[in-house]
Amino acid sequence: MSKNKKARITLEFAIGIVLSILILIAVINIISGLFRLNDSSKQSFDNLVSVINDVSDDPAGTVKTTALRMDKETAVIGFPKNNKPLKFDVSGSEASNWAPGFKTLSFEKPISDEKCKKDEACICLCRHLEKPTDGKIKCKDNYLICENINEVDFPEFLPDNEGPLTYFSRTNGFIISRGIFNDWRNTQFRTIYVEKYKGISGNIVAVCESKNLEEGSCVSEEYKKQSEGIEGLKELAKFIESCKDREFVEDNKPCSCGAFDLRSFIPEGYSVEFSKSKNDKLNITLKHGTQELNSIEADIDFCVYKISFNGIEFSKKIERTTSQIDLEHNIKNNYIFYYGNYFEEENPQIAFIKYDKENICLASHESSEDGYINPLDTITVRYWHDMVYQSTELVGCKYSITEE
Repeated sequence: MSKNKKARITLEFAIGIVLSILILIAVINIISGLFRLNDSSKQSFDNLVSVINDVSDDPAGTVKTTALRMDKETAVIGFPKNNKPLKFDVSGSEASNWAPGFKTLSFEKPISDEKCKKDEACICLCRHLEKPTDGKIKCKDNYLICENINEVDFPEFLPDNEGPLTYFSRTNGFIISRGIFNDWRNTQFRTIYVEKYKGISGNIVAVCESKNLEEGSCVSEEYKKQSEGIEGLKELAKFIESCKDREFVEDNKPCSCGAFDLRSFIPEGYSVEFSKSKNDKLNITLKHGTQELNSIEADIDFCVYKISFNGIEFSKKIERTTSQIDLEHNIKNNYIFYYGNYFEEENPQIAFIKYDKENICLASHESSEDGYINPLDTITVRYWHDMVYQSTELVGCKYSITEE
């Protein structure tokens, strides 16, 4: 074999090796590209996390914006502290085309040491969401990066305006996606709003796109009302419990603990249900229609103290019951007591009676009678008798005097 022929074979062999290496590099780049986040997308995600952390230290009502770059078929998902999955109630064709056959979809919070820590708010960037086969959306670990945000919490629900027609509603967190649920809006760059909202925990941060803003806020009016109602429920339970620390004016004789302004703490459209708990205690539940939103158990019995006039003498009696009482925002008539001077101001509230050391009872009176509470917590009931209005009183309990 000649030297030229050997050289040609060697050159062809070398070229083949070089081409193979180039092809291998290209294949590796293609494959790694599937698993590696775009640097710009990752940087914009990091910027979003930074803005969320920054706004957590700002006063309530502060709103900041940041640009978010979204690669195709990616999503940014926020999970609250409660460890519950993000849920979707699917109703439109767009969502159905992506995940046909399901009315409800969910995304489990990826709780682990490497992803989302338990009982902490967490925000994740998913490179590729898997289409659900069992109603559960998933993202493989090699497509998923997460950041824990332990100083704040995310709202459990936000306004939903995902398109010309809303086709799904979500609860327990938020999601910003590209080419998944909202194919009609497959844009790469988004303006994200980050809002500090005081909320129930005192440190809520809401994240949304401009299309989700409701009157300039990422937090829906419904969420604000629910938060207000839950705070009001806590105040009501605290008020009832404080009655246990009051003292009788006379030994073992019932006294009034005063009035609670239900309408100032419970939003219109919501109600408070009083019922007996499984532990035979008072269970106080915030409701919106038939939906139970939050419950608190008070360490007292469930009882009603009825104030009535039988035509001869004023009588007071306690009624123990296993039923439930729902008081709407505007209260029921026979549970209404007017705080202050009844003749000058009508401010309907509810009252509680300390019946004995263990029992604090909800006060009620016959609807034909007028009940009001003066500033000293004394309950006065006016009734018609012998052709004239008469009245009787139940004195207010004493406040305990503690030594400093």
